[in-house]
Amino acid sequence: MRAIIVDDEPLILNIFENMLLEFDDVEVVGKYTDPFKAIDEAILEEVDIAFLDIEMPNLNGMDVAAILKRFIPDVNIVFVTAHSDYAVRAFELDAIDYLTRPVQMHRLEETFNKINARSVVHESVSGDMIHCFGSLSFQRANSQKKINPSWRTKRAQEIFAYLLFNHDQVVRKDVLVELFWPNTNWEQGISQLYNMIYQIRKTIEEIDFNIDIESKENYYMLRLNDVKVDIHEWEKAIDSLDEINERTIYRHLASIKLYTGDFLQIHNYTWALKEQKRLRTTWIYHVRKVLNYLIDTKEFVQAINLGHYIQKICPTNEKFYFKLMKLYAATNNESAVKSQYETLKKSLQTELDSYPSEEVRIWYENWQKQSRT
Repeated sequence: MRAIIVDDEPLILNIFENMLLEFDDVEVVGKYTDPFKAIDEAILEEVDIAFLDIEMPNLNGMDVAAILKRFIPDVNIVFVTAHSDYAVRAFELDAIDYLTRPVQMHRLEETFNKINARSVVHESVSGDMIHCFGSLSFQRANSQKKINPSWRTKRAQEIFAYLLFNHDQVVRKDVLVELFWPNTNWEQGISQLYNMIYQIRKTIEEIDFNIDIESKENYYMLRLNDVKVDIHEWEKAIDSLDEINERTIYRHLASIKLYTGDFLQIHNYTWALKEQKRLRTTWIYHVRKVLNYLIDTKEFVQAINLGHYIQKICPTNEKFYFKLMKLYAATNNESAVKSQYETLKKSLQTELDSYPSEEVRIWYENWQKQSRT
C-alpha cells in the first residue's frame, strides 16, 4: 500500500514514517509539510492511504481530505491529531480512522485492519460492474470512474433497467408492452418496444459491455455473462460475513458502506419499489446489529460515524436520529444532541409533514432539564 504523511511538524513526520516502516506491506511514497504539494503528488502517485494532520496553516487536513477524495475516490483517509474534537466531522468525510497523538503501535495496527477489511470487501466486487444503488451506471474493472451512457430516451434506460432486474429470466413481450405502453394498441406498442430494444443494444455496444439481449418470438432475455451487478455482490458479501466481533467488525462496517443509496432511487421507477423496500429492509436489519454492537462495546465514535452514514441513506428514519441523540448525550456533546433533534424536526416536517414522536419529545425534554442542572 502506497502511503503519504502530511503534517506541519517535520519531527512528527519522521516519527510517524518510522512507525509505518514497521509494516511490510506499506510504502511511504512521500511526507510533506506543504499540503498543496502533498495533494499534487498524491494525485500523481494515486496513493492508497493518506495520513493527515487536521490543524495545519493555509489548508487544514479536512480540506486536504475533501480534495483527495474528489480525485482519488478510493483513497483511505486517516486523520492524526492531538485533538478529539473533530472526530465526527472526520468520519463524515468517510475517513477510515481517526488517531489521536501520541499514536500507539497497537492502535495503528487497528487502522490497517480496517483498511484491509475494506479492501477485502471491495475485491469481492471486482470486475465489470453495473451499479444500481442510487442510480444506474456502469464501471470497468480496475477503474474508479463510473460510466453514465447517453441513453437515446429515458424509456430505453428504464426498459434496460427492468430487463436487468429480471436478468437470465424470460420477459414476455406482451408484458413489456402492457407495462410501458398501457394505453397504446398492440401494433403501436410492439413497434415501440422493438425500437427501444434496438436503442438499448446500440447503447450497450457503445460502452462495450459483455451483455446480450436474446430475442425470441414471444420474449426477451438479458444475459449478463461475466458482468456483475452491485446489489447482487453486496448481498453475497452480507451473507458471507461471520458473527460480529472485534476481528470482524471492520468487514461488517465496510459492507454496510457499499450500500450507497436505495435501488434505482433517483429514477423513481414504480416497478422497482418492491425490490427497493426489500434491499433497504435487509440493510437496516444489518445496520441495527452493527450499531448495537458498537454501542454495547462502547465504541461511541465509530457508532456516531455509522449513525451519520445511516442518516445520508435514511434521512427521515427517527430511530437512528434517536440513537445519535443518545450517543451524543453519553459523550456529553450537548450542542450535537440539540442539532440532531432540530434536524429531525426539520426533516420530518419537510419530507413527511409530521413531527417527532412522543417518546422522542419526552426524552429530549427530560434531557434538557437534566443538562441545565
